[in-house]
Amino acid sequence: MLLLKVVDGGKADVTENLIVTANCVPIVSSDHFARNGIIHVVDKVLPIPTRTVADIIAGDMQFSVLKRMLSRAGLVQALRNPNRTFTVFAPTDSAFFLPHLERESDAKERCTVSVMKHHIIDHMICSSAIPQFAKSLNMIGELLSLSRDDYNKLYVDDVQIVVKDLVATNGVVHIIDGVLSTRQAKSASEVLEEYGLKEFLALLEAANLRKLYDSLENVTFFIPSNEAIRAVPAGLLDSLASNINSLFSVLLYHVAEGTAQIKTPEHVFSSKLANTSIKVQVQSSYPHAAPQVLVQCALVLSPSNKMCGGNLHVINKLLLPPKLSIVEVLEGLEEFSTLVLLLRATGLERRLRNPDSQYTLLAPTDDAFHQMGQETLFKILEDLELATDLVRMHILSGSACCSQLKGDLLAGRQQVRAVDGSLLKLDRYREGIMRIGGAHIVDCDIMAMNGVIHMVDAIVRQEDLVMRTGGHLNQMFIRI
Repeated sequence: MLLLKVVDGGKADVTENLIVTANCVPIVSSDHFARNGIIHVVDKVLPIPTRTVADIIAGDMQFSVLKRMLSRAGLVQALRNPNRTFTVFAPTDSAFFLPHLERESDAKERCTVSVMKHHIIDHMICSSAIPQFAKSLNMIGELLSLSRDDYNKLYVDDVQIVVKDLVATNGVVHIIDGVLSTRQAKSASEVLEEYGLKEFLALLEAANLRKLYDSLENVTFFIPSNEAIRAVPAGLLDSLASNINSLFSVLLYHVAEGTAQIKTPEHVFSSKLANTSIKVQVQSSYPHAAPQVLVQCALVLSPSNKMCGGNLHVINKLLLPPKLSIVEVLEGLEEFSTLVLLLRATGLERRLRNPDSQYTLLAPTDDAFHQMGQETLFKILEDLELATDLVRMHILSGSACCSQLKGDLLAGRQQVRAVDGSLLKLDRYREGIMRIGGAHIVDCDIMAMNGVIHMVDAIVRQEDLVMRTGGHLNQMFIRI
């Protein structure tokens, strides 16, 4: 855009495009040279702007709602700035009170800045410069669609421009017959509906939490996909449905305080559920691949969707509040009774109850211990040193989700170190099968307050332990 001085000291804005305009009036014939200047022919008398875009809105009674919202958003002074140019798509008062906007009114009031900036483009676009279809970025970085139909009617995001080209000293105002919709001005439940996340929305309704979700500000939502909730064991869903307090806690746990960008490999949010936190990890995968973001070991499928009150991330698992230590989680699962017995006997349970440390436990089931044979198992239970070595081989320092246990790109394997110093060979296959120290991981990412548990179907490095006890493997369970 060019800014030309006119003979009376005013200014004329000239748009450089396929169509050239001066103060939004098309130039129909240009560059006629005379002895003392150049003549451009326009198709009507140029308007003489005397007011800023802010003054045009403030001086028109049909913009009382728009005027109030611009003031609340702190944008009036910016729209009076003579050194900047704007295009404002201005809804009338009647547009704000259309029936379909009534439910959105609360979110729009709370998110006034986003709503108003969505209606403003940071440069001047005259109506004659709008082609059949184009897009332009607004002040919140979203693209607005501008179009012209076969009847020469103009639209912005399917909302009709009913009065065009109110030229100001610092831009132009177009009057529209509706309010432009932006996700950044929608409530949490509206965004859930837009994304089709009906399974989680149904849980919100069951817990009577929809209004609370919609009222939250400066938060980050981690919302499981429909497939993630359908994958939850029926027994757990039934238990939550029959215990509203538990359901309330689970749903509140999916909301984190703040909307900070994840710029470090690990970031811990405080959850809206009292005395709980949500760990977010960014992991680099293979070279040239986009990094993955994990939330309590759940994979983020769709990140950073802005909305009224914060951000929303879609994840691939339902999150359960980890209020129990690793040992307490094991004690509540009947398939780990032998492992719990060994943890108590060796004194390592104290280590895995410590809330100030983080561990990854490879947890053999009772069936995994029985694979070693009764004689071998008895010798381990009777030998404290051997039992301690066995348990320590199954503990890794730090909290590592299954997806963070990456194999070598070419060889398809790597080694991880247990707390006793043992190196455990890790194999990961394309089918999603993982094997560590010869044991298959059959259930990943059982979250605890102080780490994560991976269920394994055998003792790691089982052959070495059997040799130390002089026993023999149960041949039924030897795997290739």
